[in-house]
Amino acid sequence: MTQTVSRNGHEPAVKRTVFATPRAAEFLELRALQAQTGQPVDAFGHVVVKELLDNALDAAETAGHPPIIDITTRTEDGITFVTVTDNGCGITPATVTYVCDFTVLVSDKACYRGPARGAQGNALKTLLGIPYALGITKPVVIESAGVHHELLVSIERTGDVAVVHDTTECSRTVGTSVTVPLPAEMDVDPGRWAAGAALVNPHAAINVIKPDYSDDDSAPVFYKPSGRAWSK
Repeated sequence: MTQTVSRNGHEPAVKRTVFATPRAAEFLELRALQAQTGQPVDAFGHVVVKELLDNALDAAETAGHPPIIDITTRTEDGITFVTVTDNGCGITPATVTYVCDFTVLVSDKACYRGPARGAQGNALKTLLGIPYALGITKPVVIESAGVHHELLVSIERTGDVAVVHDTTECSRTVGTSVTVPLPAEMDVDPGRWAAGAALVNPHAAINVIKPDYSDDDSAPVFYKPSGRAWSK
Protein backbone atom coordinates (compact mmCIF):
# COMPACT_ATOMS: atom_id res chain seq x y z
CA MET A 1 0.00 0.00 0.00
CA THR A 2 1.33 3.43 -0.94
CA GLN A 3 0.38 6.63 0.89
CA THR A 4 0.82 9.90 -1.00
CA VAL A 5 1.14 13.29 0.70
CA SER A 6 0.62 16.40 -1.48
CA ARG A 7 1.77 19.94 -0.74
CA ASN A 8 -0.09 22.89 -2.25
CA GLY A 9 -1.31 20.84 -5.18
CA HIS A 10 2.21 20.09 -6.36
CA GLU A 11 3.73 16.70 -6.96
CA PRO A 12 3.64 14.36 -3.95
CA ALA A 13 6.42 15.20 -1.48
CA VAL A 14 6.46 11.87 0.33
CA LYS A 15 5.63 8.38 -0.78
CA ARG A 16 5.42 5.73 1.90
CA THR A 17 5.12 2.02 1.23
CA VAL A 18 3.91 -0.32 3.95
CA PHE A 19 5.57 -3.72 3.91
CA ALA A 20 4.35 -6.87 5.64
CA THR A 21 7.25 -8.97 6.93
CA PRO A 22 7.12 -12.37 8.69
CA ARG A 23 7.20 -12.17 12.49
CA ALA A 24 8.88 -15.55 12.80
CA ALA A 25 12.28 -13.87 12.51
CA GLU A 26 11.65 -12.21 15.88
CA PHE A 27 13.00 -15.40 17.44
CA LEU A 28 16.35 -14.72 15.77
CA GLU A 29 16.80 -10.96 16.25
CA LEU A 30 18.58 -9.53 19.28
CA ARG A 31 16.11 -6.77 20.11
CA ALA A 32 13.09 -9.05 19.74
CA LEU A 33 14.75 -11.80 21.79
CA GLN A 34 15.39 -9.30 24.57
CA ALA A 35 11.68 -8.46 24.56
CA GLN A 36 10.64 -12.12 24.57
CA THR A 37 13.02 -13.21 27.32
CA GLY A 38 12.85 -10.01 29.36
CA GLN A 39 16.64 -10.00 29.60
CA PRO A 40 19.48 -7.94 28.05
CA VAL A 41 21.86 -9.53 25.58
CA ASP A 42 24.63 -9.98 28.15
CA ALA A 43 22.27 -12.16 30.22
CA PHE A 44 21.43 -14.57 27.40
CA GLY A 45 23.78 -17.18 28.88
CA HIS A 46 21.65 -17.20 32.02
CA VAL A 47 18.48 -17.38 29.91
CA VAL A 48 19.78 -20.50 28.15
CA VAL A 49 20.72 -22.33 31.38
CA LYS A 50 17.48 -21.36 33.15
CA GLU A 51 15.20 -22.38 30.28
CA LEU A 52 17.02 -25.68 29.69
CA LEU A 53 16.86 -26.45 33.42
CA ASP A 54 13.15 -25.57 33.64
CA ASN A 55 12.36 -27.77 30.65
CA ALA A 56 14.36 -30.66 32.08
CA LEU A 57 12.61 -30.49 35.46
CA ASP A 58 9.20 -30.33 33.78
CA ALA A 59 10.02 -33.28 31.51
CA ALA A 60 11.01 -35.54 34.39
CA GLU A 61 8.01 -34.56 36.50
CA THR A 62 5.63 -35.09 33.59
CA ALA A 63 7.05 -38.61 33.24
CA GLY A 64 6.33 -39.18 36.94
CA HIS A 65 10.01 -39.37 37.93
CA PRO A 66 11.91 -37.44 40.59
CA PRO A 67 14.13 -35.32 38.32
CA ILE A 68 17.76 -36.24 37.74
CA ILE A 69 19.37 -33.37 35.85
CA ASP A 70 22.93 -33.01 34.56
CA ILE A 71 24.29 -29.63 33.48
CA THR A 72 27.54 -29.82 31.53
CA THR A 73 29.61 -27.01 30.02
CA ARG A 74 32.67 -27.28 27.80
CA THR A 75 34.55 -24.64 25.84
CA GLU A 76 36.21 -25.25 22.47
CA ASP A 77 37.46 -22.78 19.84
CA GLY A 78 35.81 -19.76 21.43
CA ILE A 79 32.43 -21.45 21.95
CA THR A 80 30.89 -22.68 25.20
CA PHE A 81 28.55 -25.62 24.76
CA VAL A 82 25.86 -25.80 27.44
CA THR A 83 24.24 -29.25 27.74
CA VAL A 84 21.33 -30.14 30.01
CA THR A 85 20.18 -33.75 30.28
CA ASP A 86 17.03 -35.08 31.99
CA ASN A 87 15.37 -38.41 32.79
CA GLY A 88 11.96 -37.62 31.31
CA CYS A 89 10.01 -39.36 28.57
CA GLY A 90 12.03 -37.68 25.84
CA ILE A 91 11.13 -35.49 22.90
CA THR A 92 9.70 -37.30 19.89
CA PRO A 93 11.02 -36.56 16.38
CA ALA A 94 7.57 -35.14 15.52
CA THR A 95 7.84 -32.61 18.37
CA VAL A 96 11.29 -31.52 17.23
CA THR A 97 9.84 -30.97 13.75
CA TYR A 98 7.08 -28.80 15.24
CA VAL A 99 9.69 -26.80 17.17
CA CYS A 100 11.33 -26.02 13.83
CA ASP A 101 8.08 -24.46 12.59
CA PHE A 102 8.40 -20.81 13.62
CA THR A 103 4.82 -20.00 12.60
CA VAL A 104 3.28 -21.96 15.50
CA LEU A 105 3.65 -22.13 19.28
CA VAL A 106 4.67 -25.54 20.61
CA SER A 107 4.20 -26.11 24.34
CA ASP A 108 2.79 -28.71 26.74
CA LYS A 109 2.44 -26.09 29.50
CA ALA A 110 -0.46 -24.05 28.13
CA CYS A 111 -2.74 -25.00 31.05
CA TYR A 112 -0.40 -24.55 34.00
CA ARG A 113 2.60 -22.62 35.25
CA GLY A 114 4.96 -23.54 38.08
CA PRO A 115 5.77 -20.63 40.42
CA ALA A 116 9.52 -21.28 40.14
CA ARG A 117 9.55 -22.11 36.42
CA GLY A 118 9.73 -20.04 33.27
CA ALA A 119 6.56 -19.00 31.46
CA GLN A 120 7.72 -18.28 27.91
CA GLY A 121 5.91 -21.17 26.27
CA ASN A 122 8.28 -20.79 23.31
CA ALA A 123 11.58 -21.47 25.07
CA LEU A 124 12.95 -23.97 22.56
CA LYS A 125 12.42 -21.52 19.71
CA THR A 126 14.29 -18.77 21.57
CA LEU A 127 17.06 -21.26 22.37
CA LEU A 128 17.38 -21.99 18.64
CA GLY A 129 17.48 -18.29 17.83
CA ILE A 130 19.88 -17.02 20.50
CA PRO A 131 23.05 -18.62 19.02
CA TYR A 132 22.23 -17.20 15.57
CA ALA A 133 21.56 -13.74 17.01
CA LEU A 134 24.93 -13.88 18.80
CA GLY A 135 26.79 -14.82 15.61
CA ILE A 136 27.30 -18.52 16.42
CA THR A 137 27.19 -20.88 13.44
CA LYS A 138 27.22 -24.15 15.36
CA PRO A 139 23.91 -26.05 15.58
CA VAL A 140 21.72 -26.64 18.60
CA VAL A 141 21.77 -30.39 19.29
CA ILE A 142 18.88 -32.44 20.67
CA GLU A 143 19.30 -36.12 21.48
CA SER A 144 16.19 -38.10 22.40
CA ALA A 145 14.18 -41.18 21.42
CA GLY A 146 17.20 -42.66 19.63
CA VAL A 147 17.64 -39.65 17.31
CA HIS A 148 20.44 -37.07 17.20
CA HIS A 149 19.07 -33.76 15.82
CA GLU A 150 21.26 -30.87 14.65
CA LEU A 151 19.28 -27.66 14.18
CA LEU A 152 20.74 -24.57 12.52
CA VAL A 153 18.54 -21.53 11.87
CA SER A 154 18.99 -18.34 9.84
CA ILE A 155 16.96 -15.47 8.40
CA GLU A 156 16.33 -15.43 4.66
CA ARG A 157 16.16 -12.24 2.58
CA THR A 158 12.37 -12.47 2.70
CA GLY A 159 12.44 -12.35 6.50
CA ASP A 160 11.40 -15.98 6.80
CA VAL A 161 13.26 -18.39 9.07
CA ALA A 162 15.27 -21.11 7.35
CA VAL A 163 15.99 -24.26 9.35
CA VAL A 164 18.58 -26.89 8.49
CA HIS A 165 17.55 -30.03 10.37
CA ASP A 166 19.94 -32.98 10.13
CA THR A 167 19.28 -36.27 11.93
CA THR A 168 21.27 -39.41 12.68
CA GLU A 169 20.78 -42.31 15.05
CA CYS A 170 22.04 -42.08 18.63
CA SER A 171 22.06 -44.28 21.73
CA ARG A 172 19.89 -42.03 23.93
CA THR A 173 16.52 -43.68 24.47
CA VAL A 174 15.76 -42.33 27.98
CA GLY A 175 15.24 -38.63 28.60
CA THR A 176 16.52 -35.75 26.51
CA SER A 177 19.85 -33.98 26.09
CA VAL A 178 19.90 -30.45 24.65
CA THR A 179 23.12 -28.60 23.77
CA VAL A 180 23.17 -24.88 23.00
CA PRO A 181 26.37 -23.15 21.75
CA LEU A 182 27.23 -19.68 23.09
CA PRO A 183 30.18 -17.28 22.80
CA ALA A 184 32.90 -18.32 25.26
CA GLU A 185 33.03 -14.83 26.76
CA MET A 186 29.35 -14.91 27.72
CA ASP A 187 28.53 -15.38 31.41
CA VAL A 188 26.80 -18.74 31.94
CA ASP A 189 27.30 -19.73 35.63
CA PRO A 190 25.39 -23.05 35.74
CA GLY A 191 26.30 -23.48 39.41
CA ARG A 192 24.19 -20.47 40.37
CA TRP A 193 21.11 -21.82 38.62
CA ALA A 194 21.63 -25.35 39.90
CA ALA A 195 21.80 -24.07 43.48
CA GLY A 196 18.62 -22.05 43.04
CA ALA A 197 16.77 -24.91 41.37
CA ALA A 198 17.84 -27.37 44.07
CA LEU A 199 16.56 -25.00 46.76
CA VAL A 200 13.02 -24.79 45.35
CA ASN A 201 12.96 -28.37 44.00
CA PRO A 202 14.03 -30.53 46.97
CA HIS A 203 12.88 -33.67 45.15
CA ALA A 204 15.41 -33.18 42.33
CA ALA A 205 18.99 -34.37 41.92
CA ILE A 206 20.94 -31.70 40.02
CA ASN A 207 24.55 -32.20 38.94
CA VAL A 208 26.90 -29.57 37.49
CA ILE A 209 29.73 -31.19 35.55
CA LYS A 210 32.71 -29.65 33.75
CA PRO A 211 35.01 -31.94 31.75
CA ASP A 212 38.12 -30.06 32.92
CA TYR A 213 37.99 -29.54 36.67
CA SER A 214 41.62 -28.82 37.41
CA ASP A 215 40.75 -26.31 40.14
CA ASP A 216 38.11 -25.94 42.83
CA ASP A 217 36.05 -23.49 40.78
CA SER A 218 35.57 -26.13 38.09
CA ALA A 219 34.95 -29.11 40.36
CA PRO A 220 31.69 -31.01 39.87
CA VAL A 221 28.81 -30.00 42.12
CA PHE A 222 26.11 -32.46 43.15
CA TYR A 223 22.80 -31.50 44.77
CA LYS A 224 21.11 -34.60 46.16
CA PRO A 225 17.35 -34.65 46.76
CA SER A 226 16.41 -33.80 50.33
CA GLY A 227 13.07 -35.58 50.02
CA ARG A 228 11.42 -37.97 47.57
CA ALA A 229 7.82 -37.06 48.37
CA TRP A 230 6.53 -34.72 45.70
CA SER A 231 3.60 -34.07 43.40
CA LYS A 232 3.16 -32.09 40.22
